Amino acid sequence: MNRKIQLKIFFAFFIILVSCNEKETQASLEIDAYEQHVELRWSPSEEIDSYSIWVSLDGANFTQRGETKDTLFLDFVSDLGSELQLQYEVKASNEGDFTTIASGSAQTRKMTDEELLDMVEYYTFRYFWHGAESNSGMAPERIHLDGEYPQNDAHIVTTGGTGFGLFGIIAGIERGWVSRKEGLTRMEKIVGFLESADRYHGIWGHWIDGQTGKTKAFSKKDDGADLVESAFLMQGLLAVREYYKNGNSEEKALSDRIHTLWQEMEWDWFTQGGKNVLYWHWSPNFEWDMNFALEGYNECLITYVLAASSPTHTIDPEVYHQGWARGGDIKTTANAYGYELQLSHNGSQEYGGPLFWAHYSYLGLNPMGLQDRYADYEKENRNHTLINRAWCLDNPGNFKGYGEDLWGLT
Repeated sequence: MNRKIQLKIFFAFFIILVSCNEKETQASLEIDAYEQHVELRWSPSEEIDSYSIWVSLDGANFTQRGETKDTLFLDFVSDLGSELQLQYEVKASNEGDFTTIASGSAQTRKMTDEELLDMVEYYTFRYFWHGAESNSGMAPERIHLDGEYPQNDAHIVTTGGTGFGLFGIIAGIERGWVSRKEGLTRMEKIVGFLESADRYHGIWGHWIDGQTGKTKAFSKKDDGADLVESAFLMQGLLAVREYYKNGNSEEKALSDRIHTLWQEMEWDWFTQGGKNVLYWHWSPNFEWDMNFALEGYNECLITYVLAASSPTHTIDPEVYHQGWARGGDIKTTANAYGYELQLSHNGSQEYGGPLFWAHYSYLGLNPMGLQDRYADYEKENRNHTLINRAWCLDNPGNFKGYGEDLWGLT
């Protein structure tokens, strides 16, 4: 075989290899399609400024859907229709040049209620699992997938948000998204960090530096204990304690460590020496200057429930009745859209307030069948939600989109 023929064969083989590599790159696009959005994920490319995402309904004519520096993109496609057959291309930009690096197809579909709940549960788990701050394992105050954090804030974690995330991680373990051992390792990291982080009479701050454990000021005078955010954290930790208390020796040991943290929280100290109300903040530099009394009804109910049930630093019943319930003034006879409210929401007699007031405390507190002298909390939460929905259906402000398919404001 002469040299010229050998070169032709070599170059033909080289072209075939390049083509195969291009196909592998194209096939690297991972796609999950749901009812109203499509999630796309791809491998990063070196020396790339940004990525643009393009979609086609016919496989020939593409329109741009967005641009990102990340390698994950959510395309909300309700503007294109429903039950769609879509073709995607991801293009990489480098100094103005665009190269298609990945492509794939997606089929959106009608989802059952169960599928919708599965999706929300998985997304919640994934946010807290993959988005965790590296050293502490806790939830960052904000997640910037493109890596663009405000300077010095990349490792700031939130106590309340971490408490919410602990429920999501337990669900992830139960659903098999991570193994029980992986879940335990993450929980041990979080608890170990909290044991050594700044605390004030057993209470953490709102924000903590996830690398050092030092409190990060939430505002000028809010540079110490945050009783409410610590309550949101502890309700999640107590769920973890219960989850592991009958497990193997490592799991029981973690449960015991959480119980110690729970015992060390001095709820009664936050009555400012015996007043009949709990106070939200205390600062090592400004002490009680913020002077924010916790009065209901709002998202803070769990703070009083935990304070009252503390095994070591419980509060007197009058702290609940005179402080949280405002001596009975928490009660109301308000009615909106035909739904009765029993509680005055932050002093407001209308509509019941934003829905997070019906969410935060009830991650660890079951409202079903829960009653006291002021309210039936199952009924209160149901009516609060129905009022929110009815207001969006009524849409008195004529906001775009509000209606049967867009409600649940918080």
